Amino acid sequence: MKLRMLYVSAVALALVIGCGDKEPILAGNGGKAPGSSRKTVSNEDGSGSETASGSGSTPVIVIDSNSAEPVPATPDLVPVVEEPTIGEDETQAVVIDVEPIEGPSLQVKNVLLLRSSISACLDVEPNNKAIYLVGPETKIGSSADLGMTGKLKFYNGSCPTGGDIVDCLKSDLYNPAAVSGDTVAANALTAGYLQALGTVANFVAQNCNVADANSRCRCEKEDVAKSLISSCLPYLKGDDATLAAEYLQQTCETTSTAEDKINLARRIGIANLLGSIAFAVSRE
Repeated sequence: MKLRMLYVSAVALALVIGCGDKEPILAGNGGKAPGSSRKTVSNEDGSGSETASGSGSTPVIVIDSNSAEPVPATPDLVPVVEEPTIGEDETQAVVIDVEPIEGPSLQVKNVLLLRSSISACLDVEPNNKAIYLVGPETKIGSSADLGMTGKLKFYNGSCPTGGDIVDCLKSDLYNPAAVSGDTVAANALTAGYLQALGTVANFVAQNCNVADANSRCRCEKEDVAKSLISSCLPYLKGDDATLAAEYLQQTCETTSTAEDKINLARRIGIANLLGSIAFAVSRE
C-alpha cells in the first residue's frame, strides 16, 4: 500500500491531468509530503476504541443530531453520526486515509543515480547528454517555432542555452562530489529536491524523441507504459505495477487527433513520471 500511495501521490504532485485533451502542464510544480494516517478501530464487543487522538478505552455512544444529549448505546454498536441528506446539487467530501512514509523511504536519488536511472528508464545511453540539453526553444520568450512537436516554452532559469540541466541543478540534486571525507549525504526528500527533479523531468520529456515509432516516450501504448513502470519503478509489483501502468497510460493519452496535442500528452506523461516522488525514492 505504501508503494501504491507513493506513486499516486507523486504523479498527483506533478500534475492534475484527466482523460481527453490536456492543458499544457509539466512536472515540477511541487507537492505535499504524505501526512499521517487516521484510523478508528472499534471492537465488536465494545470493549474499547482506538482513535486518531490516541485516547484509550471509551464507551461507545451514538450521537443523535436531533438531541443535545448523548444516547448510551448497546456494546455491539460502533460510533455513528447521523448525516444530513445530500441533495442532487450537493457534493460530499471523501476522506482517504494513507499510511505515513518513514525512514529509508524518504531517501532520494543523488545526481549520479538519477542520471543512470533515467537512462535505464527510457533506454538511452548513459552518456547521452542531449536528453538533458537546455535548448533555445525551452526558454520563455524564445522566438523558436515549435511546430507540431508538442514542446513548450517553459524555462526561465539561469542555466544557459546549450547547458546540461542536471549539471546546473546538481547542488539541489545531492552531488556526491560535494560531500567531503566520510560524510554521508542524507539525500532527504525536500521541496527543493522535488522542484529540481521536476525541472529535469521537463527537459527530459522535452528532448524525448516522440516522433520515433519505437520510442519509449510513446507512453500511450499499453505495452510501453508497462515497460516504463517496470524499468522506472522496479519495486512496484503485481497489482501496484498494473495500476501504475494504467495511470501512466491514461496520462499520456488524448482524444485529440492533432499531432502537437498527441505529442504534448506524451511529454506530459513522461515528465510527470520522472518528476514524481515514486521515481525520486526508487533506489533499485
